[in-house]
Amino acid sequence: MYKSIFASVIFFGLAFSHCTLVQPCPDKESFIKSLDETILRISDKNQELSAHEWTEIDEDIAQLLDVCYMKHKEELSLTNKVEVIKNLMIYEVHRDISDLDLQSFDLNDEFEELGANGAREIERFVKEELGQTLESTIDEVLENINDLGEELKRWLNN
Repeated sequence: MYKSIFASVIFFGLAFSHCTLVQPCPDKESFIKSLDETILRISDKNQELSAHEWTEIDEDIAQLLDVCYMKHKEELSLTNKVEVIKNLMIYEVHRDISDLDLQSFDLNDEFEELGANGAREIERFVKEELGQTLESTIDEVLENINDLGEELKRWLNN
């Protein structure tokens, strides 16, 4: 009898904890907070994150966008939506967004829905806050492309 009670307690405890993990955004505020905290973690520890940690973060971001954002989209103000896109851009600077497997969230659609005011805010954010980082990232990509081109030329000439 004690074994069955103990098993029931364990089962319900696991079921309850699983529900909490699956539901990281019961309301708009918790969604925004979770996304902000995830992006802050990326920004603070980018160079120190292991492949496993990046996989977890990728899954968190996908869940936050596909589930939470879509669930609370109608409640979000223009400012909230701009912040979501800003956070996604910060993620993009640190990680290749094309690796994300998003089912519902479409960045292009969301960006178009922002309208002129939102687009201006995103443009300002890119110029003022991401400008230096993006510029050095672009320079690094171009340098890597040039190196690859030189290597390919050597292969062709040998």
